[in-house]
Amino acid sequence: MLDAQGKPLPPSACPECGYECDAATVCDEKDPEQIARPKPGDLSVCLKCGTALQFTETMTFTAVNVDQLDADDDTKFQLRRIQQHIRMKRPIQ
Repeated sequence: MLDAQGKPLPPSACPECGYECDAATVCDEKDPEQIARPKPGDLSVCLKCGTALQFTETMTFTAVNVDQLDADDDTKFQLRRIQQHIRMKRPIQ
């Protein structure tokens, strides 16, 4: 997967669980066919533990608190919904 500048995304580990990822998928309900590439400041969610993440200037992840994000209510709702689905599916450890 490439970033917004056309460079490959560097492998980045979730700061909470260590799950490593080097790809991203657009989650835009308004235009699901649109191809977008992540850029610094964009949001993501760890596919293993559900931690909310934000891309840094170096395109690695930093954990963020959904309640403290400077984002609209719909974005926060969607992040929480994705987190809930991931956490419901992960095995109990």
